Amino acid sequence: MALLTKGTAYIFLAPILFLFFVFTLYKLIKTKEYQIFLHGFLVVIIVILIILGHYSRNYKINSSILNIDETESKLFSNVNINGELVLSNLLKNVGLHIGYPFQKNYDSWLREIHKNNNINIDNPDSNYSGMRYQGPKENETN
Repeated sequence: MALLTKGTAYIFLAPILFLFFVFTLYKLIKTKEYQIFLHGFLVVIIVILIILGHYSRNYKINSSILNIDETESKLFSNVNINGELVLSNLLKNVGLHIGYPFQKNYDSWLREIHKNNNINIDNPDSNYSGMRYQGPKENETN
């Protein structure tokens, strides 16, 4: 079902499905039970039948089965890519997912790292739509 909602499912499911295929093939060779192959084949056919309608509608809309048009593709991708921007984005992304009690310390450290290395934390080349970087918000409890 992940294939129906996110194109990134292909990236994350590929190694899992590959390992599943290898283990199934190993079991097939070891036990000579060809019913395993039949079940796997049926699962693949069912998945294809389920997603076929979705992908055909996407293709009719903008000639892409993943429904990503050229404008959207440019909006979500970085034009300039270098080690500095990748490291900056990686550290900022980690900071957005660090929770209490580390978020304040990490945000301060992150800003200090950017300042000491003369990297603009608000670089429009790496921030979505040129927005300013904002660290994680503290949870307000009443």
